[in-house]
Amino acid sequence: MSTKTYDTLEGSLTVRPTPTVSRSGGSNAVALIGGYDSANAGTDVSAGSATKITDPVNAEDQFGDSEITRAAALATANGSNELYGVPVSNSESTESFTSTSSFTLSEDYIVDPTLNPDESITVTDTVESTDLTVNIVYEDTVTTPSDADTANVNPISGDIETDASSDYEVTYSTRDYADALSTR
Repeated sequence: MSTKTYDTLEGSLTVRPTPTVSRSGGSNAVALIGGYDSANAGTDVSAGSATKITDPVNAEDQFGDSEITRAAALATANGSNELYGVPVSNSESTESFTSTSSFTLSEDYIVDPTLNPDESITVTDTVESTDLTVNIVYEDTVTTPSDADTANVNPISGDIETDASSDYEVTYSTRDYADALSTR
């Protein structure tokens, strides 16, 4: 294959061939570290322990409907022929904040519900007995929401801004990946 140049809207693009690399021996093994559905996981699966995924298409049988199950399908589609799942269990936390509109959660490793559709962050105004609409944001400085009964939450920093001062209760999940990352 020879080098080819294509005209594009922004200029030109040159594509060069790459040499083929052969690999002998070993495997194309991948360890997937993530959340799992402990209530529906197989009996041989436990948090912090590596478990060989016997059927990536049906990983739900081993890990329940979870982050690892979804990742197994993707890893298989990308050519991995040997998969291991290292589940990380969730811990649920609830914190209360008084007379404020700006606060920070105390826990680390907050589970981002945009990446983990089985999880959520709930912000409740305990004075008004109202669950606020939660917007997930990734700004360094979280801004005050313009809509009523709304909270902007940065799951990376744990910072929260609400539209009004009140008493709030926040319920969220955390995962500590440290033990799972050291699993062999």
